[in-house]
Amino acid sequence: GAKCPLGSPAGALAWTANHLVGRGMRLRAGELLISGAFCKSRDFKAGSVVTVDFGSLGQVTTTIEK
Repeated sequence: GAKCPLGSPAGALAWTANHLVGRGMRLRAGELLISGAFCKSRDFKAGSVVTVDFGSLGQVTTTIEK
């Protein structure tokens, strides 16, 4: 979203990949980069139902228990 550095998690991923290349490193197949860690987090209470929409990839819904 707009509050994420570089405009979105995808922008943060691109920045990270380019930064690594500039240091002689790279992301490799199978490595995991959690780009959402660059974005503002939210405080959910027990009982909250959270849905994340990944566009054409679908949605994930979970309920916060504790």
